[in-house]
Amino acid sequence: MKAEFPKIFATHLIITTDSNKSILTENEMDTINFKISGVFEDDTIHDFDELTAKCSETPLILNLLPYITKFDKLLRLRAIVLKDVTSETLMVTSMKLQIENSMDLWSIKKCYDQNAYFSPETGICVPKNGKQIICKNEPLIAYPLKSNCSNSTICQISCAKGFEPLSPLPLIHCSSDGEWHEFISKSSPHSFCQRINCEEPKILFGEAECPKGTSIGQNCSISCDSNAIFIGEKKKVPSIQCLENGKWSVLEGFCLPICNIETAISSRNISKENMNCRSEISILGERRLNATIWPVNSICRATCKSNHRTTDSDSTRVKLSCGSQGTWLGPSCSSAKCPSPKLVYTGLYNCTDGFNVGSECTYSCPGQHQQIKKSRCLSSGSWSIRYPCTVPQKLVCSVPPSSAELIYHCSNKLFAGQSCTTKCSAPGYDVVKEARHQLPSGQTLMQYSPISTISCTASTKLFPNPDTLKCARTCNTELIGDGWCDFQNNRAYCNWDGN
Repeated sequence: MKAEFPKIFATHLIITTDSNKSILTENEMDTINFKISGVFEDDTIHDFDELTAKCSETPLILNLLPYITKFDKLLRLRAIVLKDVTSETLMVTSMKLQIENSMDLWSIKKCYDQNAYFSPETGICVPKNGKQIICKNEPLIAYPLKSNCSNSTICQISCAKGFEPLSPLPLIHCSSDGEWHEFISKSSPHSFCQRINCEEPKILFGEAECPKGTSIGQNCSISCDSNAIFIGEKKKVPSIQCLENGKWSVLEGFCLPICNIETAISSRNISKENMNCRSEISILGERRLNATIWPVNSICRATCKSNHRTTDSDSTRVKLSCGSQGTWLGPSCSSAKCPSPKLVYTGLYNCTDGFNVGSECTYSCPGQHQQIKKSRCLSSGSWSIRYPCTVPQKLVCSVPPSSAELIYHCSNKLFAGQSCTTKCSAPGYDVVKEARHQLPSGQTLMQYSPISTISCTASTKLFPNPDTLKCARTCNTELIGDGWCDFQNNRAYCNWDGN
């Protein structure tokens, strides 16, 4: 890797690294090794040092002045080359050269002109036989800045644990009176260092509560969603900690999605009796799953409650599986029903509970001697009397007259049980039956259903009533439900364009 900056006189090299692991343990501090070479303005290349950096130390800030000034001639560093980079999990993400504002680079050159050398420790020209000035005390700096510079001539300021530099930190020098420069104490220490924060933790099928934030050293307690349980360490509340490298520690466990069989029993009308469940996941200990709670991918076989059938077939057997989101997948059961009585009987019967199992329908059969017949819907889904009434052949309905809007095709005489076809006179229109429903809010809901025939019933009335029929423009089925609100389908008959 090579970084080239031909326009500046660089004094610092800043290298940032990152790990391909999202979460590391405290003992898992990844390192990276590499060698640094410098390319100078005369195109000469000099090897510097071999360095080792930890992920927690990013960005790595290297003072280049000791390398620049150790050669006979002061030359501008034009580029930096990183080579022999080795690491199992770390990678170099960026590299840049920077100028230190507090350093007078022309004074460095002046040292050479005066046959003196530039001291990287003091930042000043020192005669070859000169005596260096030493500061005995630590510089006056404020938290989160820190130093370890007693009895030194130069001090590299650093950030305290849990903080990272916003830019290269000052390199301060011991003055001639044996004291450190004071400029650092006059600046806001937080303008140099910022607190390291971990990203907001994301827990699959759970959530993290971080009452003191997500900075270094802070802990977040973990709780699972209502449809999941925690599998792992049971002696304490599950938690994670923000480590020095800005990564979260490993959560010693995980949230496992579960399904509650009681929910399926109540919402799907299935029976507890003879229910058989199995799971490929075995959980032991205090959090052992019971007969009510089953983990993801569990399979349960059951039967519908009495007088119930599956909604998609006439079966009473149900197979459910616990889905990845903690919800049961599979069919539901609904009240078993008997088929609707023959259309010719319309208007002759009244039922106690519709066509559900157990409902009893009373028929007033037509004829010279009107008879009362009763038929019960059995648990088998069939009527106790399939044809309760014998329809006299002489029963006749009036043939409906065609209109400018509707056309009927009927035989000359329309006997009970016979039908007529109907269509709209205008092309592109359908015959529909109009029905009004009063909503609890007081509003009226209009519903339209397509009609192609009308029939003569044993009560000598036409069904549906021709007075309830009208013509409506045909829906464009290719455009229904395509995500666009098409004006030709934005009607009740077209179910408001499928919405």
